[in-house]
Amino acid sequence: RFRVTLGDGREHVIPWSPTFGERREGEPLLYEDSYGRACIGVNRGNAAETLAIITSEAASGSPVKSA
Repeated sequence: RFRVTLGDGREHVIPWSPTFGERREGEPLLYEDSYGRACIGVNRGNAAETLAIITSEAASGSPVKSA
């Protein structure tokens, strides 16, 4: 899981998944696209709408430590 901080300061904790199918419908995920970039997605949904992301908005991420 990663803590993703958007440019406006909002934070989301999002799991890393190699495929969309590993997440339930409507659940967000981080995945690697065909260019090797980390991307935010939503299984069978729209990440920009679900997480209220502006496409030009900067984001940063860091791993969430397990307890």
